[in-house]
Amino acid sequence: MPVRFEIEFVNKDRRPYYLIARHITPGHDFSLLETSFLNGFKVIPELTMPRALDKNGLPRYDLFVFYLADGNDINKFNTGTIVELTAEQK
Repeated sequence: MPVRFEIEFVNKDRRPYYLIARHITPGHDFSLLETSFLNGFKVIPELTMPRALDKNGLPRYDLFVFYLADGNDINKFNTGTIVELTAEQK
């Protein structure tokens, strides 16, 4: 089942190119695999969370950093876009 995210930031300025997205599929855990894709674009299976605070100064645990396997794909993503994380089944 795909897990949905809303893109909040896209780093297109320098390497490594990455995007920060908010998890918007409550109750659906996920992990990154060698076969993981974000809207059809392969992602590196390295999951990190940025240090970010909400408007009340509390840590945001709904944000994740995604690194694309091919940095040229970063131009396919824009802030505010809803994307889906999927994985090919072997």
